[in-house]
Amino acid sequence: TLFDSNRTSVLIFPLTTRFKIIAVKQFRPAIEKITVELPGGNIDPKDKNIVEAAKRELVEETGYRAEELLLLPNKLWLDPSTCTPYIYPLLALGCKKIKKPDNNENEDLRTVVLPPKLWMKMISNGKISDMKTLALTLLATSILKKQGG
Repeated sequence: TLFDSNRTSVLIFPLTTRFKIIAVKQFRPAIEKITVELPGGNIDPKDKNIVEAAKRELVEETGYRAEELLLLPNKLWLDPSTCTPYIYPLLALGCKKIKKPDNNENEDLRTVVLPPKLWMKMISNGKISDMKTLALTLLATSILKKQGG
């Protein structure tokens, strides 16, 4: 069965000015668990472009604003065998807290800021298991390593 949707999303790998990873904890009804994930969401018609959508989602979900937002190569496909939706991955650098996150009735988010070693440990021990978060972590960290970051 093909899951077809015209919804396109952004996913952000945000780093603070001290190179800590900003993530969100939220309850996911489909698995009945609280997950730790990278922030992101659907591109709205009012967004001028992909980067503007990512800026908006980052501030809404975490209360952080990025000094620099980089659109990374390669769309991330959720499951190209059965799903048409995809995600645009972005790297957000120099993030600073500017306000409280905007929680709405559909999202009850809690922002967490974690050092990279703890982030990777949480991935390896299964505490972070969201596929899109794992994919963007791999992509972003490999790009940062190439750049010497």
